Amino acid sequence: MSDFRLRVFSSVAKNLSFTKASQELFISQPAITKHIQELETTSKPGGAVNLWAVVRAGGVTIAEDWGSDEADRDGEVTLNIAEEHFFPWSPDSPFLYDLTVGTTQGEENDFDTVHSYFALRKWECKEDAKGIRRFFLNGRPILLNGLLDQGYWPDGLYTPPSDAAVEHELHTVRELGFNLLRKHAKIEPERWYYHCDKLGIIVWQDMVNGGGAYPMWYVTYLTNALQPLMRHAPDGKLLWGFLGRGSAHSREEYARELADTVAALGRHPCIGCWVPFNEGWGQFDARKATETLRALDPSRPVDEASGWFDRGGGDVHSIHNYFYPLRIHPNVRTVALSEYGGIAWPMPGHEPPRKTYGYGTARSRAELTERYCDLQRKTIDDLTDKVNSGSGETGTLAAQLEAEIIRAGQAELALSDQIKAEKDRAEKAEKQILEDVAAGYTTKSELSDAQKAADQKFTDVHTEIEGIKSKLDIMGPYKMVGGRLCFVTKKKA
Repeated sequence: MSDFRLRVFSSVAKNLSFTKASQELFISQPAITKHIQELETTSKPGGAVNLWAVVRAGGVTIAEDWGSDEADRDGEVTLNIAEEHFFPWSPDSPFLYDLTVGTTQGEENDFDTVHSYFALRKWECKEDAKGIRRFFLNGRPILLNGLLDQGYWPDGLYTPPSDAAVEHELHTVRELGFNLLRKHAKIEPERWYYHCDKLGIIVWQDMVNGGGAYPMWYVTYLTNALQPLMRHAPDGKLLWGFLGRGSAHSREEYARELADTVAALGRHPCIGCWVPFNEGWGQFDARKATETLRALDPSRPVDEASGWFDRGGGDVHSIHNYFYPLRIHPNVRTVALSEYGGIAWPMPGHEPPRKTYGYGTARSRAELTERYCDLQRKTIDDLTDKVNSGSGETGTLAAQLEAEIIRAGQAELALSDQIKAEKDRAEKAEKQILEDVAAGYTTKSELSDAQKAADQKFTDVHTEIEGIKSKLDIMGPYKMVGGRLCFVTKKKA
């Protein structure tokens, strides 16, 4: 039996009315004086006051409580979900329960009803059967395999062209075999998280770091040149100014926004980890930020400092690896390779107006695919050999400007059907690698044999790929075609 508590606040509102616009149709509802202002779901027991609540699974009512008549109090309802109706949320099975909550106080015209949803799932960082600290979801270890998602779009920068484009991009992420997106330096509209809830995409949510200007010579270049010395510099006020947090007002603003972010997004099942700081941007008192997050939301792990300026706190030893051979060792925290890769390809006709950004540049689409497959094989090989497949990885295959340079998810979404062979090749590499890890390969030699077999499969389709490429001339801008964002192609004469 699983107890589930719903907490709803009732408040008085004068002259309140709701208006919904649908094209040219306007529907105005009567004013009510008692309405549901906020809905919060937790896993602690409570009692029924002023409310009724119904939980449905697949349209079937599985729990309900019809409340009481006590007035002028915030309401709480406890619903017991029987074990046979317990369907935990995961990327493989992103089950969402439907929830309806209503008021029972006053006259019928004062009643209010809210429809929502929730999921049941549990995150942990603990040792597996071999003593390796892993991420666990619902009591089972999970390999997190995802992309760094900065939320750029070709035309609207931070604004997508449509909800259909957003949904298609997220579908493509899942089709490519990824189960994680690290939402980087941006908070999306809630509908984006709703799609992730439905599709089973785990989201690591960065805080928007802000602060003052970051001196790159210190935050990035000196830090990497003198690692690990600079990465473990003291977390004191003397250095906060170098990280853009010399202002007390700025630090107070960050604390407010951190709490607001958790309050706004914490209800979404897809959120799997909070990331308060990234690569030192605006970083200060990282340990306090972690303590605050754990107090606000004890149900999720915290990646205290993604990348460098690691203070040793939080649940995750978060590594960004671009410039040096990968070095990973068993840790008291769960190890995650949270950034690597960053290969850019300036797509002809779609390159940025001033410069290309990336950690290495491919000269063609075929070279990009080849380098991506090679990067994945070598990275997984290292993780497997050193920490038994590790715990998490996030590849940076994204353009870090508004330019259309193989943005994570966006580039694959933009592929036309005629050049699908390149996409298939990358998918096969990803699938083979993950199958190898799942099969329990733990040494380089074992994984190497599997890689050779996969390489042979890639060779078999190489001629077909080259033939298709020779017939294509990519020359047009992105357009919406049947609800999908594509770029125009035409066959050569």
